[in-house]
Amino acid sequence: GTANTLQGESGLTYDGTQLSVTGSGTDVLKLTSTNAGDTGANLLLHHNSASPADNDIIGVISFRGEDDSGAETTFSELRVISTDVSNNSESGDITFHTRSAGTFGERLRITSGGLVGINSTSPSHNLDIVSSSNPYLKLLRSGYNPVYIGNAAGEGVIETTGATFIKTGGSERLRITSDGLIQAK
Repeated sequence: GTANTLQGESGLTYDGTQLSVTGSGTDVLKLTSTNAGDTGANLLLHHNSASPADNDIIGVISFRGEDDSGAETTFSELRVISTDVSNNSESGDITFHTRSAGTFGERLRITSGGLVGINSTSPSHNLDIVSSSNPYLKLLRSGYNPVYIGNAAGEGVIETTGATFIKTGGSERLRITSDGLIQAK
C-alpha cells in the first residue's frame, strides 16, 4: 500500500513491511482510547515467533538520533527479554541500555523476580550495583548533607560529613561524631 491507502494522510508510508509516520512537530504519534472504563490506550508489541526460545528479545523501544557526522545513532533502548518461554512458567526481564562515550550497553535490569541490577545482567539481591571503581549509593534529603554507603576496594564504607548513628526501636543506640568519637547511649 501507499500513504493514500492510509486515509490519505501525508507523512504516512507503508512499503509492505514497515509503517512509517513522519511529522515536523514533536507529537508525531498519538494513540487515543475513548474507553469509558479504567483502562486507557495500550501499545502492544507482540513477538509472534514460530520457535520462541529463552532469551529472545520480545520487543524494543529504541531512541535514535543523528550524531554530529549525520550518522543515525541509537542513544538508548528499552528491551523486554523472555528469560523462560516454558508453558505455565513464562518469565521475562526488562532492560535499559544507554550509550556512553560511544559504547552501547545494558546499564539496568529488572528481573521477573523483581531483582534490580545496575551494571549487572544477573542480579542476585534486591539491588545489585556493580562498578569497576568503588560503587557508592548516595542518600540525599533536600537541604541536608548526603550519606554515602559503598564498597571501597572490598571494604564497607558509610561516609557522611556529620555524625553517624545507629538506631534500634526508634531510639539512638550508638553515635560516631564527625571528629571520630564513639558514643554509646
